[in-house]
Amino acid sequence: MAEQAECWEVLSRELFPEGSGFAVVYGEAGSGKTAFSLTVATMEKEALFINTEGYPTYERALQMEIPATVEFTDISDEWGLIYDILKIWIKRRFIIVDSINSVFRVSASYDIETAFKAFSLTCSLLKTMSKNAKVLATAQVSLSGDVPSGDEVLKYYSTSRMRLIRVGWGKEGKAEINGEFFGMYRIEKGGFKWISCRRS
Repeated sequence: MAEQAECWEVLSRELFPEGSGFAVVYGEAGSGKTAFSLTVATMEKEALFINTEGYPTYERALQMEIPATVEFTDISDEWGLIYDILKIWIKRRFIIVDSINSVFRVSASYDIETAFKAFSLTCSLLKTMSKNAKVLATAQVSLSGDVPSGDEVLKYYSTSRMRLIRVGWGKEGKAEINGEFFGMYRIEKGGFKWISCRRS
């Protein structure tokens, strides 16, 4: 098993090379996006965690013993997400959104133009905030499984991208940052653990 602290330190430098930025983590269902974001929250301690995935995220947070200093907020539509972002403007140094495109995928089935505009506005706001903060957003993938839904918008606004890829049908996978292999990981009850990682 890799030295966890070293892997997370190297990862942080690669996702946020300027000490801030807008990082997107994407992958198919079950690849470990929520476990990853919750594990990051346990290390950051004073992060704001914006949850769009519903109750299961809270169950997992309790299992992982997330510190009480991590603030959770729950939203179910795109305007709630935008409101939450505006409400904490410049007040947080680490913001996690899990996941950034889930509510927009639902809205797009009713009104794709409005959903696209709201999604673009959300990403634009997060990009502006990321000039002085670390923003980490998970993203659900399109049907092809290779790119996130809303990829053009995410690619335009994000400063780095990490892909989680399941290996087989178990709880292990590999991570790529900006298209390059970073490491192997395992999902455990206690969260996201590195098996191996690239050293800088």
